[in-house]
Amino acid sequence: HNSLSDIPYDFSLLLQKYDNNLISLGSNPWHCTCNSEIAHSSLQEKLQDLMFVICAVGSAPDSILGRKLMDIDSSVLCPRSEVAEEKERVLQAVCGVLALLIVITLTKLLYDYWNYRKRGKLPWIVYRMP
Repeated sequence: HNSLSDIPYDFSLLLQKYDNNLISLGSNPWHCTCNSEIAHSSLQEKLQDLMFVICAVGSAPDSILGRKLMDIDSSVLCPRSEVAEEKERVLQAVCGVLALLIVITLTKLLYDYWNYRKRGKLPWIVYRMP
C-alpha cells in the first residue's frame, strides 16, 4: 500500500532476474496498459498477491478500470491492429516461400548426389564453370 502505479523497466528486470524473489505489489493503483511492466507475465509470476493487483485510473482501455489484472485477457489489454495482422501475413508468406526454396535446393542437391553416385555424372553447372 505505497501508491505505486507503475514499475520502471530496469527494476522489473531486476525483480525477474532472481528465481526466488516473491514480492507483494497488490493494493496499489496500477496503470494497466499494454506497455506497462505489471502486465508482463514474467513479472506476474513473481507476485505473491497477484489477485490484489487492480487496474486503476490511467489504465487503457477504460473497460478494464477496477478489474483484477489476472482476470484481464491479454487480447483486451493489447489488441492487435490491422496493420500488425497484415505485416504478420506478409512475413508468414515470405517464410513459406523461403521454406519452399530450401526444400527445392535440398532436393536438387540430393538428386545431383544420387546422379553422381549412380552414373558418375556431375551437374551441368560444373561444365559451365571456367
